[in-house]
Amino acid sequence: MSQDVVTLLFPGNSAQLLPRYAEAAHRFRDGGNPGPDQTIVAHTDDGLLVVLVWGQGVNHDRLGAHVQGLLGELELPFPRVDHGTLAADSWETLTLVR
Repeated sequence: MSQDVVTLLFPGNSAQLLPRYAEAAHRFRDGGNPGPDQTIVAHTDDGLLVVLVWGQGVNHDRLGAHVQGLLGELELPFPRVDHGTLAADSWETLTLVR
C-alpha cells in the first residue's frame, strides 16, 4: 500500500496563517489523533503551503474534518487541497528513478 500525500495551500499572508494552522494541528494532536509521518510547511507568495505524508493505511480524513471545523474560529481561509501518492521521498530516491 502506498503512502498518501496531501497538500494544502491556505491563501493569504503565510506569516499570519502559520500560527493559526499550528494551533489546529496542536488541538488535533492533543486529542490523541495520529499525525502524518512527514510534514513540510512553507511560506509562499500565494500563502501557507502544507505538505503531509501519511503512513500506509493511516486514515487522514479525521485531520481534514478537524481543520475544516476550525476554519472560522481560527480565521483560516478554505485551502486548496490536492491528494497524491508518494513517488519519492528523498533526492537519492528521485535520482534512482529512470
